[in-house]
Amino acid sequence: FLCGTYDKEVYDSTDSTAFEAGHYRKHCVEQLKEEVECLDVDVLLTCEWPQRLVRKLSPEEQKAVGEACPKEVRQRICSEVVTELVQVCEPKFHICALGGKFYRRPAYLTKEGKSTCRTYCMGTIGSGSKWLSGLDVDLGRAPNTSEATANPFVDDPEGPAEPVQPATNDELKVAVQVEDEEMRRFRKRFGAAPLDVLQCHTHVEEKEQAALDRAALRDEKRDAKKLYENQKGNKRFKAGNQA
Repeated sequence: FLCGTYDKEVYDSTDSTAFEAGHYRKHCVEQLKEEVECLDVDVLLTCEWPQRLVRKLSPEEQKAVGEACPKEVRQRICSEVVTELVQVCEPKFHICALGGKFYRRPAYLTKEGKSTCRTYCMGTIGSGSKWLSGLDVDLGRAPNTSEATANPFVDDPEGPAEPVQPATNDELKVAVQVEDEEMRRFRKRFGAAPLDVLQCHTHVEEKEQAALDRAALRDEKRDAKKLYENQKGNKRFKAGNQA
């Protein structure tokens, strides 16, 4: 994961610290690239969106992303640094934020067309948009490359993709359909909604911790009782010898 956002002055600074006022430095990013370069990255977390994420989308998807995060907002939250990091990592999932509203980009091809990356841009809590999403992570399943778009970060002979179009009133319908389909798949696999699964998991963890605490308390009482009995036996043994 990469915390923080881009600031030119902080990024180019030679200061030895990794961050300053919520901004990352260049040497921190370069170190992260070196660490993941030879790894198979499953999930990448960043605050910012990658630059050029919305390239090579269909007109319908361009409208959807325009509604979720207008162009003027994307200009503030997109970073070329994150784009470079994504290209090095080539993760199966990329989770980013700051857009305000939820948007899930269609999967795009990575690893020379042998794999895919799904990008989830999370919404802000209280914004009225989706801010909690369950990922269907099955690392043993082969990626469906047939429905993926071309890699938006790689230039091709066809030239630049069609620019983002102004938002229309039909865009929310597309986003709702995507979320409903995702929710149906999650319910079918796990038998509950993502929030219910999270709450159940938390409840089970609390129960397990309580059981561990009770077992530890029983062990302490048992050890204390053994210690008392041993001390009591030693006193009797000494008293017998004295007699």
